[in-house]
Amino acid sequence: MTKAIIYSVLTAFTASLVAVPVSASNDTANANPTRTKTAAMHDRMTDKVHTFQDARKRFLDARSTFQRTKKDSDREVSEDRAKEFVKKSIQHLLGRLERMKNWVEGKDRISDEDKAAIIADLDADIAWLTEKLSAVDGMSHEEVKALAKEIRDFWKDHKRRIKRISGHMHAARFSHLLDKAEHFSTRVGSKIGEMKDAGQEVGELEEMLREYNALVDEAVALWEQAKAKYEEIRSGGDAETLFKEANELLRQAHQKLKEAHMKLREIVREIKSMSRSTGDTDDDNDGTVDDPDDEN
Repeated sequence: MTKAIIYSVLTAFTASLVAVPVSASNDTANANPTRTKTAAMHDRMTDKVHTFQDARKRFLDARSTFQRTKKDSDREVSEDRAKEFVKKSIQHLLGRLERMKNWVEGKDRISDEDKAAIIADLDADIAWLTEKLSAVDGMSHEEVKALAKEIRDFWKDHKRRIKRISGHMHAARFSHLLDKAEHFSTRVGSKIGEMKDAGQEVGELEEMLREYNALVDEAVALWEQAKAKYEEIRSGGDAETLFKEANELLRQAHQKLKEAHMKLREIVREIKSMSRSTGDTDDDNDGTVDDPDDEN
């Protein structure tokens, strides 16, 4: 645009050099026509230069205004997009946590205490995210940037949280099996005590029960170690490694319970055999303990 204006001025200037004035009737013009032409040409040139300068200033002002407006518009668009991204990220996280909470609430065979502890953790995260989501629209650009970093950190920690909660669920369900094993130990111990009081020889049964209880104790110890591993995930350890190690400990604990279960079946068979030999049975099975395979 600047080149075009300069070209226009030069063209006008060239034209003015060859222009012939329409009227030269005053005395000064008649006296010195060459000087009069030069003065007129100078005036026209000065006017054109001023015109060019004014046009250039208007152009520069317009360009500056445009650039400033565009920058402001781009900033507003950028801020709106950043807010939308943060809100969608929070909403996605909330959806995942709500699904996890529903999954936990629908699980049985875990104690109410364990279930309440897991849900309390989830509710705390849900409440924090919900509070942040409601505040996004009113945040400044810098506040949105800071929140975006917090959400990114939460995302990075999300896998850790899920593994910890999943581990807590595994451990809680296993505790149900341990409760059953201890329940059977109590029932069998009571029956063996009754048989001993009745004068029966129960030494072998007592030894088998000690073996059973030892296996259950080993399972409990492994379960406790697994729970500790799951809890380490909360404090910042390698989540993947800790989760695998904890699962392996639970697998070993489950194997111990399987061995204990087999031992329990031997005890029950022996008790039933001894009860039949003494005629200590009735239709209600009050004289024996039930087979552990018959209970859920």
